[in-house]
Amino acid sequence: MRQTMLLLICALPAATWTYAAPVTIVDDGRPAAVIVTAEDPPQQVSTAVGELVDCVREATGAELQVVTEPVEGVAAVHVGETAVVQAMDPQIVWDDVDAYTIHFPDDGNTILILGSTPSGTELGVYGFLERFLDVRWLLPGDSGRDVPQQATITVPAEDVSDSPVFMSRLFSGGRAAQVPWARKNGMHGTISFHHNLRVLYDPKVFAEEHPEFYPMVDGERFNPLESNRRWQPCFTAPGIVEAGAQRIIEYFDEHPDATSYSLGINDTNMHCECESCRALDPGRENFLGLPHLSDRYFTWANAVVERVLEVYPDRYFGCLAYNNVVEPPDRVEVNPHIIPYMTYDRMKWVDPEIEAQGHQLTEQWAEKCPTLGWYDYIYGTPYMLPRYYPHKMREYLAWGYEHGVRALYAEAYPNFGEGPKLYVWLHLARDPYADVDALLDDWFQRTCGPDSADAL
Repeated sequence: MRQTMLLLICALPAATWTYAAPVTIVDDGRPAAVIVTAEDPPQQVSTAVGELVDCVREATGAELQVVTEPVEGVAAVHVGETAVVQAMDPQIVWDDVDAYTIHFPDDGNTILILGSTPSGTELGVYGFLERFLDVRWLLPGDSGRDVPQQATITVPAEDVSDSPVFMSRLFSGGRAAQVPWARKNGMHGTISFHHNLRVLYDPKVFAEEHPEFYPMVDGERFNPLESNRRWQPCFTAPGIVEAGAQRIIEYFDEHPDATSYSLGINDTNMHCECESCRALDPGRENFLGLPHLSDRYFTWANAVVERVLEVYPDRYFGCLAYNNVVEPPDRVEVNPHIIPYMTYDRMKWVDPEIEAQGHQLTEQWAEKCPTLGWYDYIYGTPYMLPRYYPHKMREYLAWGYEHGVRALYAEAYPNFGEGPKLYVWLHLARDPYADVDALLDDWFQRTCGPDSADAL
């Protein structure tokens, strides 16, 4: 996994953060450590601590006790912001909401697993288990977890600072055990971007008092209360920017932990035909053969985002580069807090001509937006044969990262008849430069044993 250095500025003497001796947490099947948490840890931390206890028990038979204060004479694994960690007051500059550090103070008896957020701490625990106990979550469910047996667990004092390469990593269609399995392999969607304008301009809220917020179609104002047809707003309607911005500000007021809001267009080609909207259009078609309407859309989006940033200056706004807005705007710059998700099935990039076109479009978007998202279609279930292309995945994800892509989403609808495909995708979403052959060798050998791996 890519190592990301995090700046550590500690209030304690410098020696506190120097090289430490290895820490034994289980000695010949007997507990030699406790797990320390805060009095009332966040749910993500509690979930991770439960997995830590389960994996240690499965590996050694030892049951590590979970406490809120260290116990004299035994090692302590601090998970999250415990009282001891708060007293240390490590001033850490994090580079991601899922960043974490695993630190070994110079007492030979303490391990700290601390994340930038509760989510980061959770992923830090899973990283600890992967790195130091050699645990793998190969498939969903308890039977898919592989925990090597060992009587003694001694953790080498190797400080780790890590964060995922892509800031948002999410696939759809997961159910039941598939969701926690994906989470243990690093899945975490942090950017909202999907179809959402029907929510932002909910007809139940606006249609009666502001019918002008809805599109002109064939010379008449569309009434969403009288039809179940999908629609796009009139992006130039008087007051629509202010109304949308106020709704988003109220959302952030009610959800202070939310870091993003979706400006994703509705899933339809029914756009407004009024003169004000049409005046913003370049009057050409995009590569899909649809009217190119990105300029009208991003004129509206920029105006809404600018107003919200006056109140919440650190928020981001995902959207869909899709259908009529699949290409970047011709004449409008895009606010850097907007993250367009380019929708495309990149398995098609096995064709060099199609790949060149995809590269060109990504580069065009990158000229307009410093941060891009990729919306992919990686599922295999509807097809007669598995769609299995791990090396191509690595190739295009690494290329995307080098050209401004920082957020990933994929329609996956898990089909584990395709073996390690989603496992590999999740690992590449954390580090697109990972050794795919090493990931595959590890997965095949650990799912069925070295004697059968080649056959599988």
